[in-house]
Amino acid sequence: MESEKALVLTNQSAVMWRQDGSHKLTRGQVFPEDLSPNVVAVCGVVLPRTFPRQSERVDPLDLVLVDSTCHNLRSLALAVASQNPVLLEGPIGCGKTALVEYMAAITGHTTATQFLKVQLGDQTDSKMLLGMYRCTDIPGKFVWQPGTLTQAVSRGQWILLEDIDHAPLDVISVLLPLMENKKLVIPGREDCIDIAPGFQFFATRRMYHSGSSWHTPLNTRAALLDKYWTKLHIRNMSRGELKKVLDCSFPMLTVVSDRLLDIYCQLIGVRHSELDSGTQENPDVCPQDDSEDQSTPLEGRHLSLRDLLKWCERISVNFDGTSAAKAQHVFQEALDCFTSMLSCPGSRLRMSQIIGSKLNISKEQAQYFCQMYQPAMALTELQVSVGRASLDRKQSESVQLVVDKQTFAATRPSAVLLEQLAVCVAKGEPVLLVGETGTGKTSTVQHLATVTGHKLRVINMNQQSDTADLLGGYKPVDHKQIVLPLREAFEDLFSKTYSRKQNLTFLGHVQTCFRGKRWQDLLRLMDHVCKSALANELRKKPNGTVGDDGFQTESDSAADPSL
Repeated sequence: MESEKALVLTNQSAVMWRQDGSHKLTRGQVFPEDLSPNVVAVCGVVLPRTFPRQSERVDPLDLVLVDSTCHNLRSLALAVASQNPVLLEGPIGCGKTALVEYMAAITGHTTATQFLKVQLGDQTDSKMLLGMYRCTDIPGKFVWQPGTLTQAVSRGQWILLEDIDHAPLDVISVLLPLMENKKLVIPGREDCIDIAPGFQFFATRRMYHSGSSWHTPLNTRAALLDKYWTKLHIRNMSRGELKKVLDCSFPMLTVVSDRLLDIYCQLIGVRHSELDSGTQENPDVCPQDDSEDQSTPLEGRHLSLRDLLKWCERISVNFDGTSAAKAQHVFQEALDCFTSMLSCPGSRLRMSQIIGSKLNISKEQAQYFCQMYQPAMALTELQVSVGRASLDRKQSESVQLVVDKQTFAATRPSAVLLEQLAVCVAKGEPVLLVGETGTGKTSTVQHLATVTGHKLRVINMNQQSDTADLLGGYKPVDHKQIVLPLREAFEDLFSKTYSRKQNLTFLGHVQTCFRGKRWQDLLRLMDHVCKSALANELRKKPNGTVGDDGFQTESDSAADPSL
């Protein structure tokens, strides 16, 4: 970082003169080189770090330090220095989580064990934060598995709880004594854990736009914690700061960044403009327009800075501002990023016409892409192309029998959805498909996985789904349920190899071991017969015949059941 001019030595009489990189003598300033490797200066505030400076560095391009970001970082650093719990409030996509992640990175909390994040929701259980008893590979034995909050408190780690306003009452009841008494109480274990040095508690809360102002959710259970927080209000960036972010993050888009911001600000509408107009520090706001398209209400979720950055990241690859085909590509990417969540065709058409008016796309062309455009599909040995997206086919080393089943109808809606999915897969973006039952959500994903050669795992989620369904875990299992299919398969193969009538004694031993749960003896019996059958085949007695299946026929002697 640049020289920290806000740091002034306490003893001014003992300050030393030094020379910076531009060969100018400076007095009363502290530079990063003056600090110990165990501390770091964040916008004028010195914080401890957990690793030496030379071992790991943070890429400054990960976060563009505009004026509002520096102000927010300084406020956050002061709250961390005072070791108070911090609540970051702001609109969706204003950078609440990014600020905490950046602060954690520059102070050395870079690994998953040093900085924990938990997304709260209506179904979040306090057991996930406190911990629970879990079964082990030893039947009847349970061990205590501490939760994320328990680990952070006992080990002095940082923890971030996202969307604290969605937390249920049992989670709030766990956080109350922690914030009030600095102790974590675990019900049922009679444990009271004191906060370890280095522990830091962060939380985020969304603000919503209603009428002409921003407000936090009312009548939430999280209001019980309001008096314990150090609150930081994070605002949306001004237009000038957004331009600086785009120019620094995507230098190849500098020539068109103003036009991209015009589209984004017009889609965001009054919400963005009113928020900026309330801050006298940032006079450079989105231009106001008296037209009816100034504010475009959206269904579902609101647009945020994430959508703008995703759009810029998509179009920045091989960008050419003079190409007409590239302008069409920019328009199509804008439709996916800004209108794909709209369910009403009329709203989607109106949004597309607003975007097209800024990109020299006529209303007829915008209507064509919204109502009649159908991407072409091409399948080669090494690649799959769907419209503007191309994916490599996964090559298999084994020979597979391909059965041609024309079960996917490439209609216009399914082809458009297939192209959108292919673009997201190529960019590595997560996808959420929303629609009624039977509209082709799963079948489209299955078809894309089939043509690209990928194995698709389908998991049906419901209200009873648990994290163990995705991550795995121990569960009580009856050994008989595992051994029973093995025994049935063994007896079926035994009957095809030997005579059951001549080996009733041996089969009786197998049944006795199974009923008595003598699993070791049962496996030894099975292993003995398998080795005997293999030896008989290899020996190939002159007076015996070998069947087509490679095992001795029933005319041979009975199997020896001895161990």
